[in-house]
Amino acid sequence: MTGLDFDPDAVGGRRVLIAGLGASGFAAAEAAREGGAQVFVVDDSESDATAEKAELLSTLGTRVFT
Repeated sequence: MTGLDFDPDAVGGRRVLIAGLGASGFAAAEAAREGGAQVFVVDDSESDATAEKAELLSTLGTRVFT
């Protein structure tokens, strides 16, 4: 377990909103998705790194709004 006290299995079947696709936001979105949550991510950054993360998460079924 990392420094976060988060059990991804606790979000199964829930809708989760993640604000930001920085390192923590990306990790949280991925953990929640793997835990069975319906994940929505919002980020207003226009960087190439954010676009790549958004594309990857979208491919895996996460709804991403940029």
